[in-house]
Amino acid sequence: QHYVQATSDHFVFELAMPRPKYIIRVFASDLPKVKELLADIQDSPFFGNETSPELSESSNASTIPARPPWNPAAATAEIWSGGDAALAQVLEDCFLENRIPCRRQGRAPGMLRYFVLPSDEGAAREIIREVLEATPPA
Repeated sequence: QHYVQATSDHFVFELAMPRPKYIIRVFASDLPKVKELLADIQDSPFFGNETSPELSESSNASTIPARPPWNPAAATAEIWSGGDAALAQVLEDCFLENRIPCRRQGRAPGMLRYFVLPSDEGAAREIIREVLEATPPA
């Protein structure tokens, strides 16, 4: 005899992370046999996460180059200044998402200034243009 407990919450913390729908308990005396039976069962990706072999091979081949350690003092190119704290946060999030480290000077409410490495200045200014003009990348 075994005990099956249905779980009504299929997602962890109400996020889209699947969790098992059942908890199965067995007697300790049956544990070796259960482990033997379950040894051949393999996890499958959750619905919508299927990947083809070609895709996984190509994603492994294109690795993102490593950046040198971040040195805030080296960020000398001022790329934006203003008093809009909400816009400043959007820009900072965009920089970080595009792997452009930045240094913020100032506090809200007040004047905020962003600095990046000189090598990242062009890409950072393009991001600012896209955000301010609400246009897609050129």
